[in-house]
Amino acid sequence: MTGSITMGLLLAYVLLVPLVPQLRFGSVSAGLVDVLLALALVGIAVRRRLRYSAPLIALLALAGIVLVSTLWVSPEHRTSVLLRAIRFVAIVAPSILAASIQPTRDQLIALVRWFVVGAGTSVVVGIVFFLFQVPFGDVQTYRFPGGRLLDRAGGIFADSSAFGHLVATWITVTLVFLPLLFPRRSRALIPMVVLLLGIAGVALFGSLSRSALVGLFASGAAAVLLPRPRVWRRTYGFVVRRLLLVFVLALSASLIARFDDVRSLGMFVSERLGLVSLLAPGSTAEALDELASGRLTNWGAYLGLVLENPLTGIGYKALSLERGVPPDNQYLSLLVETGVLGLGTYLVFAGALVWTAMTMYVRGNALGWALLVIWAGQFAIGLTIDTLTFWGAMPPILIITFASMNAGRRFETRRPSASMDHARGAT
Repeated sequence: MTGSITMGLLLAYVLLVPLVPQLRFGSVSAGLVDVLLALALVGIAVRRRLRYSAPLIALLALAGIVLVSTLWVSPEHRTSVLLRAIRFVAIVAPSILAASIQPTRDQLIALVRWFVVGAGTSVVVGIVFFLFQVPFGDVQTYRFPGGRLLDRAGGIFADSSAFGHLVATWITVTLVFLPLLFPRRSRALIPMVVLLLGIAGVALFGSLSRSALVGLFASGAAAVLLPRPRVWRRTYGFVVRRLLLVFVLALSASLIARFDDVRSLGMFVSERLGLVSLLAPGSTAEALDELASGRLTNWGAYLGLVLENPLTGIGYKALSLERGVPPDNQYLSLLVETGVLGLGTYLVFAGALVWTAMTMYVRGNALGWALLVIWAGQFAIGLTIDTLTFWGAMPPILIITFASMNAGRRFETRRPSASMDHARGAT
């Protein structure tokens, strides 16, 4: 009975979190909800047999360090910082719940499918908001092709970076787990993939999130460099060949019918990505900094702040609240705000996660390959923005990660080679 309740909560979480607008960040009401939610999830988890792992222990340790670091913040900002630290704990809490189950194949597929549906719906809502310029929160405006000054797509979170992160995470998870979501090749598979890619493309165009593109590039590189699991190669081979054909035909038709529009769009994207500035002669550090929206300047400011308290940092989220510097690098901001102790703990989490996933991958478990591809993108996005408190995608992706780790040898495919752990020998 408890297991059914736990699974039901996890399914509801991955479905609803991307669809529920985040309460005003740092408000007392949001903090109270976070506390109650975290306590409820942890309470359910401890009643079950919690399966500890190195990534989980490191993540819980980081949550503790984040809470303690709020003591170093000045009294006038302590409440606001504490509420943000509580939000981080609330994001981590579902991981404890996911670590208390050992999902079957169908349960793991259900988790992935419900996230794909929930996040996909949130992405579509964000596109509608963007196309009709529905006012929802304070979103940065930008001059789009044709000279139109529009609000960037921010979705229900009213934040283009958080929305871009959700889009990148959603499409990556969908494509990585494609052989599970569509175990049998059908006529509807290619049209469905084309539709999903089209939705993601429109959403990324509306958000103009370069951080999301960095994550997608890293995940794509990992998917290409790491040989795909044998049990999934046929599905991916079938999809990739047909997608390439569709892409070539669509691009050719677009160039023939709307050449000027395609060229204008290409120039706009090139300017947004900074390709024009990078290729221009005499590029300077100032030009690169402007291209990176001031990130290089911010990173330089971090170095001086590290020396104030190298071991434990200046306090979680104190960068933006006390010093007025945006957290444009997850690793550097952790170093400044939580010190060597906090950054070291996060790196232990990242290393343990990669080690666990790589071990699964080497043993022939396709889930290990999936986790490596997904987290390559997550870690890469962290180089340009702090995603740890992005409410829409982080709790679901942590749930799917720990559920995949716990599935382990129990996870089976529908093919004759029953266990993924023995997929290499069976195929």
